[in-house]
Amino acid sequence: MNRTTKTITSILGIMLAIAGLDHGFFETLQGNTATNGLIIQAIGDAQQMWVHGTEEAFTIVPNFLITGPLAIAVSIAIMIWSVRFMDTKHGSTVFMLLFALLFLVGGGV
Repeated sequence: MNRTTKTITSILGIMLAIAGLDHGFFETLQGNTATNGLIIQAIGDAQQMWVHGTEEAFTIVPNFLITGPLAIAVSIAIMIWSVRFMDTKHGSTVFMLLFALLFLVGGGV
């Protein structure tokens, strides 16, 4: 992997992980409540700034208080992987698997 490709991939990984952090933060703020299904609104009614500011997400975890920290943890792992391990032998494979995991734990659609 050349240096330019690694730099661009790292920047994109960090930007998308920040979006996952955002989803996780707002999901955590909704507290210990059950989700209404697999597609959730990451921003709850109490935190909405405008009518359509809900940030949809997909999650297989049925509780906001568990989904939020999981999304935050996976986002941090993606940031670390993007910066440090992207140029390793299985760097791109693990990178994609981390994003698949982020999708499954409420990191956004």
